Amino acid sequence: MFQPLLDVFVDSARLPHPQEKKPLRLGISWWHGDSIKNFKSWCFHHILSSQYEITYSTHPKEPCDIVIGASFMLEGLDKPILSFLQKRIGYTGENERINFDIYDFGMGFDLLSFHERYLRVPLYYLSLWDRFYESCAHLDSPFQIDPQIVQTLKATPTTLFKDKHPHIDALAREQSDPCKRGFASFVASNLNAPMRNACYQELCAYRPVAGGGGCLTRLGNALQTSMNF
Repeated sequence: MFQPLLDVFVDSARLPHPQEKKPLRLGISWWHGDSIKNFKSWCFHHILSSQYEITYSTHPKEPCDIVIGASFMLEGLDKPILSFLQKRIGYTGENERINFDIYDFGMGFDLLSFHERYLRVPLYYLSLWDRFYESCAHLDSPFQIDPQIVQTLKATPTTLFKDKHPHIDALAREQSDPCKRGFASFVASNLNAPMRNACYQELCAYRPVAGGGGCLTRLGNALQTSMNF
């Protein structure tokens, strides 16, 4: 059931291999903690590293060609990047619009047209990337991935896929009929999203929806592991 979608995603994400990788000095103003380590776990690192030899920096006084940052206004994560004088790229997967007074270029979920300054990267695209990488990084995956792609990603499988994602593994191998499962699941922890909340209520009016998040839950308490839900 998921394999055809994965095949289309992999085909659309395929990039030509350059004859020679050009150097790129990339400034990082990402999340709290180890920004470089965190950034390397995202698809942006894998896309750029397939085309460039990257040198990372996190300090505004260190030389870089361009800087990429996390555009989370509510957490104040859009402020540190102001110390960089280079061109800035902002990304957000949340319900926020890129602030183009801060960023020269932006990536986000919004259906926004801003010429070459904006690229729509919806959150489900990154979720597909995570599932794709997980399939490459674990042994005995139920999904078929081109071995050359696995080698390109430099993934080193160490654990069984079914141990990390037992529900997805069982669903993929058994090819269960999704119509025989529950109608829908809803996991959210932020009540400050009136359109999403209204959508949830409309769905519940049609058929019962299982809710297990921090808000609009039907279980009494929020789940500790929303992915298993």
